[in-house]
Amino acid sequence: GSALQLIDQFRYDDAMHVLRFLINKESSFGPAHDKLGLLYFEAGLNENALRHFELSYSYEPEDTGAMKNLANLYFMLGKTEKALEVFVRLATLLPNDLELQIAAAKLYLVLRKRDEAASFFHKALIIDPNNAEARSILTSLEITPFHNAPNAAKPPRIATIINFCTLDSRFLSACIANVRRFSEHIIV
Repeated sequence: GSALQLIDQFRYDDAMHVLRFLINKESSFGPAHDKLGLLYFEAGLNENALRHFELSYSYEPEDTGAMKNLANLYFMLGKTEKALEVFVRLATLLPNDLELQIAAAKLYLVLRKRDEAASFFHKALIIDPNNAEARSILTSLEITPFHNAPNAAKPPRIATIINFCTLDSRFLSACIANVRRFSEHIIV
C-alpha cells in the first residue's frame, strides 16, 4: 500500500520502507523526505529526522508544512538561529498566520532581539488587534501596542512562558520533556 495508508494503519516500519524505496527511485521527492522525517522523529531519531526535513525543504522550499516541521525540530535541538530563519520565511510566506508571527516574535525574544520581536508582535496585532498574548508580551516589554483599541482592557502583568510547541502537537511531548531548557525564557 501507499506510505500514507500504512501510516494511517500505524504500520510505521512498512511506511518507512516504502518511503525509503520512493526516495531511492526519486531522491528529490520532498514530501517523501518530510514524511520519513516525521516517522524518524516519532521514533526518537532526531538527527535522521533533521536530515530528511532539511532535504524536504531543499527540494520543496514552498512547502509550509515541511517548513514548520523543520523549524520546530531546529528549535527543539537548540538551533534557535536556524529555527528563526525558517519561521521568518514562513511568516513572510503566510503573512496572515497569527501563530507564525507570534512564533517568530518569541524566537527573537529568546535571542534577546527586542525590537525585532516587537515588530512581529505588532504584525500579530494587525492580524488580530485583540490578541491578548501579543499585547501582554509587548506590555511586559514596556512597549505600547500600536493597535491599542480605545476600550481595550490593559492585560495583567503576569508571567508568560514562551511556548513554541503550539504550532504542532507532535512536538508537544518532546517540549514538555525539555521544559527545563525553556524555563530561562520566562518574561515577567
